[in-house]
Amino acid sequence: MPIGDSIVVVFAFHCIYVLNLHTHEIVGQPTLIHGSRPLAVCRTPEGTLYYGEYCNNPKRYPIRILCSKDQGLSWEPIWEFSGVRHVHGVYYDPYENAIWVTTGDSDSESAIWISRDRFHSLDRMLEGSQQTRAIRLIFTSEHVYFGSDSPNSENYIYRLYRQTNKLEQLTQVGGPVFHGCKTASGLFFSTACEPSDVNLDLYAVVWHSHDGESWRPIRRYRKDILPFKLFQYGQVFFAEGQENTPGVWLTPFATRGSQQSRYIDEKELIE
Repeated sequence: MPIGDSIVVVFAFHCIYVLNLHTHEIVGQPTLIHGSRPLAVCRTPEGTLYYGEYCNNPKRYPIRILCSKDQGLSWEPIWEFSGVRHVHGVYYDPYENAIWVTTGDSDSESAIWISRDRFHSLDRMLEGSQQTRAIRLIFTSEHVYFGSDSPNSENYIYRLYRQTNKLEQLTQVGGPVFHGCKTASGLFFSTACEPSDVNLDLYAVVWHSHDGESWRPIRRYRKDILPFKLFQYGQVFFAEGQENTPGVWLTPFATRGSQQSRYIDEKELIE
């Protein structure tokens, strides 16, 4: 995660590092963490960083959310979960000035949480099934959007209506939803190629909606020939910070044409 023009925070080898891009040196002392591959790191407008620990965790030891108020130089535990496998993501909601958290993986562990007071408290908004097993959240003024992340059941794109907490199932997709973003051209989610007895699609698919209600697939990237367990599932990443971008930047991974970033112009997104 870049911090300004010269500092980047890196999560690797079970540590958090702060690197100076001008001198190529590590700043300060690395911070030890459980796991080393976060799915999402949160930064608030005041500059606070939040990281939820993501690791295999077969023994289900406590999982923490860590907080840094000094550009990643030091981190303190701000919340601890018992009874979840890991944190999928921590996200800032500009419409409520709140922090949302997604956890998994079993039915009882799969939940979507919200903190409106910077982790003095944390409330469960949705819980209890593979359909509440989410990774990425997308926010609008009226709704919170997510896709289910279930390897062994059908997956859908959902939206939660803020005023009533009503959950609406929008469209079925062909695989678990890993990534998403919002741009000036609408909302985007991408599915992963994670084959199972239920999810048979060999393509990572990008889904787009102009209005949040009608969704359509706009790109499909076939999984490459390399083994899933060694070279990961086929998936599509979205660049961060695209809220004002007319189109969308995306990068396929572990697919044919992998790791070649592409820009889809807003004209191509017109239905």
